[in-house]
Amino acid sequence: MPFEWLKSLIMAGLLSITQPSLAAELLVHSETALTSIGRDQLRAIFALQKAHWSDGSPIIVLRFASNTALHKSFCTQQLGVSPQQLEAVWERRVFTGQGRRPTIVQDEQEMLMEIARTPGAIGYISERIEHENVKFLTIDR
Repeated sequence: MPFEWLKSLIMAGLLSITQPSLAAELLVHSETALTSIGRDQLRAIFALQKAHWSDGSPIIVLRFASNTALHKSFCTQQLGVSPQQLEAVWERRVFTGQGRRPTIVQDEQEMLMEIARTPGAIGYISERIEHENVKFLTIDR
């Protein structure tokens, strides 16, 4: 068993770099007519392919920085893409003039406040928190 210490060291290292997966709750401004959203529609919104809600009002996409655990979790669990893939889509859409990069917020409180004061806004946080002018959407599987 001379290599048991090496095995323990490797396992400890792997555990230290593995982050728990965070659940992401999808939220919108309360005037948005939806109560649920399909995964394809959600992907189109965050890929900047769908720019308007069904009533014609503009969709304002809010997000966290690409290196945050919540953003990574949202991308992989809800959108089915990596943050790098989503970033590449945004770059292409912005470069070709077909979209505007989503607004980055610093923390969940800022996300709540921005969505509450911005009609048409959509974003995500780690857990449902009741807030005026904000409602949560369920994602149809």
